[in-house]
Amino acid sequence: MKKKLFIVLGMAVLPNLLTTPGFALTCAGEIARCRSLYQNALENPYNAYCYSCADYCLKAEQKCNQFNDVNSSAEARRYKEMCWQPCGH
Repeated sequence: MKKKLFIVLGMAVLPNLLTTPGFALTCAGEIARCRSLYQNALENPYNAYCYSCADYCLKAEQKCNQFNDVNSSAEARRYKEMCWQPCGH
């Protein structure tokens, strides 16, 4: 019984571990999410949306710096600054 439980758990967990270092954890994935949040702030110019966008883009900038991706880091910084424009800041 225990062996079957470990096999089932392994089958459920292993595929997630294999795909974890995928797109979402890369700098490109962070930039894509940053763009999406910026678009959301444009469509909903409320402080909460602008703050969420700026906060996430800051995290994207930091992650891109960790990967030494200078161009993407600059893009994230640009989006971070643009996030507040829809809210009039």
